[in-house]
Amino acid sequence: MHINAWADLTCPWCCLGRHRLQRALELWEADGRERPEVIWHPYQVDPMAPRIAVPRDEEAARRREELHSAETRAAFLAELAEAEGPGFAWRPRWRVSTFDAHRLEALARRHGGNALQDAVKSELLRAHFVRGENLGDHAVLAAAAEAAGFRHAREALATGEGGAQVRAESARGATVGVTAVPTFVVGRRALAGAQDPEAILDFLRQAADDRRSDPPGDGAQPLGTVQAPDPVAAYREAGRLLEAREPLEALRVLQPWSGEFGGDSAVLLLTARCYFASAQLRRAEEVLRRIVEANPTDDYARFMLGRCLQRQTRREEARVHLRIAVSLNPSPEYADALARVGG
Repeated sequence: MHINAWADLTCPWCCLGRHRLQRALELWEADGRERPEVIWHPYQVDPMAPRIAVPRDEEAARRREELHSAETRAAFLAELAEAEGPGFAWRPRWRVSTFDAHRLEALARRHGGNALQDAVKSELLRAHFVRGENLGDHAVLAAAAEAAGFRHAREALATGEGGAQVRAESARGATVGVTAVPTFVVGRRALAGAQDPEAILDFLRQAADDRRSDPPGDGAQPLGTVQAPDPVAAYREAGRLLEAREPLEALRVLQPWSGEFGGDSAVLLLTARCYFASAQLRRAEEVLRRIVEANPTDDYARFMLGRCLQRQTRREEARVHLRIAVSLNPSPEYADALARVGG
């Protein structure tokens, strides 16, 4: 049996959900059954989080925590403390994009299979929640990978590998109906939320016995899942539409939020990608120039700007931005694009 699990790395319910899944698998093995393989897939609860980490907005975090009672929070932390052992502390400090951390997980699975991927996930969760480290820092990611036994992570991250896989698996999650995390999928059944180990065990027994034929996600939404606010849902839907080669529809979804969130770098980049995919090259160029002006070290925006200029047959200008992109990130994709305009 394989369990396909969608989760994020800065989501506290995903942290708890992984611990509960591990406990459920121990109970499963105690029944004399073979332990299922767990395959982790990416989901970004905060897809508009910046690539360069910023300190958490403690006031916003406090307001979110007020949605749960003090008793719920205390029980949550007590359960994690028991799982983590002596010295446990809860100290997430950074708001940052988890894209590269998800890329590391994908690379770990590619290099060492599901067991290595799970070990890397465990170390990344501990880095963010227990040690308060920045998951946008490649040195932090490489150290977590090393602790999990992934010896060549720093080199793999530097190549830019795994980005396409993260985007594809995120899109796959949308197609199977993943709207909250953690979500566990076995066959045609899905279980969302940080459910108790006994509930997860029940779910696995039902999946193994194949007693029902309900579609994934049918029924009430479990308590304790992370629901995306409207702008985040719109962003995620627009990304899914772009992956499905519907850039004009993606732009339509983004349009109502362009005023309030139009200055957000993630929204701008997605908008530029939609313009590029729909051959609105001048508009794409305008947005991409805004991004690189605000953040000159954004390698992907530089790469996209170079491609945009190349498609307008402005090779000399394209070469400038592609050279900068390659100097920031020696990705083979960037190097190939640079070679196409004469290096």
